[in-house]
Amino acid sequence: MPLALARTLDDRAVAAASAVVGHSRQADRVAAFLALHLAKSHVLLLGLLLVGGRGPAGRRRREAALRIAVALPVTIGVVGLVGRLADRQRPFARAAASASLVAHAPDRSFPSRHSACAAVMTTIALPSAPTVGALMGLGAAGLAVSRVYAGLHYPSDVLAGWLIGALIGIIARRKELVRVTWT
Repeated sequence: MPLALARTLDDRAVAAASAVVGHSRQADRVAAFLALHLAKSHVLLLGLLLVGGRGPAGRRRREAALRIAVALPVTIGVVGLVGRLADRQRPFARAAASASLVAHAPDRSFPSRHSACAAVMTTIALPSAPTVGALMGLGAAGLAVSRVYAGLHYPSDVLAGWLIGALIGIIARRKELVRVTWT
């Protein structure tokens, strides 16, 4: 029952997004740009964490950057494994009425790797660098909306990605599980 409800909600959200696509050329361009490039802002923010600053706060930011560097490949691996098991096509490949604003391979929609990576970075960064973490969180939200709007993901793809990323981020923040030091 919950899976059927999720599919119904996904289909309705994709239909609503597809109905809006094409009405505003500017909105379509912005959404396509964000869907393709917003994840790069996370890399820049990760660089800010790595630079860190001085003193204990700078050390905490650098340690967060190193924890992110450890957690990202784990996140990508978990998302890849779940994606192979789910074997779900992207909305534009599954439904003829669904619009796609950017060129993309039709396979592996669930879960969203971009959302999972943004969530793991946000979860790890927030306690050590609240401003950078908040910017990562805003970027994660914008990335999610733009990728659904662009026809690349269903909302449940994004939610599953966020869940996976947040869980891995919480684990990676535990000092006794992931030992990272920066002197």
